[in-house]
Amino acid sequence: MPKSFSRVNRCDERMLAGQRWIVMMQGLVSVSILAVLALSVGSGLSFAGDVQGEWRIHWPNGTVNAMTLQGQDALSGVYVDDSGNSCRISGKGGSESLSFRIQCQTWRADCMGRQSLANVIEGSFQTDVGVSGKYRMVRGNGGGGGGGGGGGGGIPTSIFKQ
Repeated sequence: MPKSFSRVNRCDERMLAGQRWIVMMQGLVSVSILAVLALSVGSGLSFAGDVQGEWRIHWPNGTVNAMTLQGQDALSGVYVDDSGNSCRISGKGGSESLSFRIQCQTWRADCMGRQSLANVIEGSFQTDVGVSGKYRMVRGNGGGGGGGGGGGGGIPTSIFKQ
């Protein structure tokens, strides 16, 4: 066999080996992507707009209050103020954002937020008594209520003093 043919065959073999490696890596990347997607859906790390259930809302003054949301597009629910009183929640939700109103006996708060993960909502609020700021909601029932003193219900109590 002439030398030129053996040199060509070795080049072809190297090229085929490189192509096989590329195909194998593409398959590995595809399988990895599918595995990550399956794990994220299975573990609740999706960005879906499911906000139903129990939440804890963290206010900028350090208080944490329990609330429960129901519905998807039309939201309703109950917020528990610092004194243990139930306040009405109404609003609307979307695939990534939501807006809702907490209506308590002595104040109301209009809240807008975005669901960053399935278990976290972050946003801003404005009350009818002149208080505004940022809030963070975390899914779960770990406590809630308490922390701000009477009358405020999660909004800084100093604004209620005359």
